[in-house]
Amino acid sequence: MSKKGDGWKFGSKVEASKKFDDEHKLKLTAKNKEYEAEWSFSPADFNKDGQETTLEIQGTCNPAAAKGADCDVQAKLALGGVGSDTVKSWTHVEVCTDLKTLHKAEMCENISIKNDDLTFNIGGKGVWCNEHKKMEEIQAQFVAGGFTWGEAWVRAAILNASKKEYNGQFVTAGACFCENKKQVVTSEVSYDLTNKFKGLQGMPLLWNFSAVSKFSNGSTCN
Repeated sequence: MSKKGDGWKFGSKVEASKKFDDEHKLKLTAKNKEYEAEWSFSPADFNKDGQETTLEIQGTCNPAAAKGADCDVQAKLALGGVGSDTVKSWTHVEVCTDLKTLHKAEMCENISIKNDDLTFNIGGKGVWCNEHKKMEEIQAQFVAGGFTWGEAWVRAAILNASKKEYNGQFVTAGACFCENKKQVVTSEVSYDLTNKFKGLQGMPLLWNFSAVSKFSNGSTCN
């Protein structure tokens, strides 16, 4: 129950969940105007030897909507740890639909490469919007870690149309220095390829810097 204007708004929510076995889980939710169902599947054959696989399907339905039953279904597939001890991949696929047409499709991919104590990660993300019939988001990144001094990265936002407040095209390079574990210094420089944002001396160049010091008594200084 919550206050709304001069009156009160009453709401109800009932949940029921069931874990059938180590692979299947189901959750049902009933609210005032809509119903939700969420099913999770983790196949045992694909969750061993370092592999992790999960399929989640979530559906929402409002049977009394103004224009008839309003239903949405979202499906997520996460597949990771595939490969060898040296090279492994992690994949995430997500689709959304109203059972009439596809709203959005998203895919993320990350490849991890180990070389002695060093780890290199190459990743990318793409989002397709069916409403606008185009790719709304394309991102890529490269991270190198495991160095005695810390880690470094390069990333690029090639398309960023789904985020109105940051709809530029950026290329970013940064590093985190934490050799002695008592002081962590992070520095990152971004360049806006579209010249929409102004930063250092009026140029499309943005700089982020942070430093954190840890003392023996447990206190920190940022």
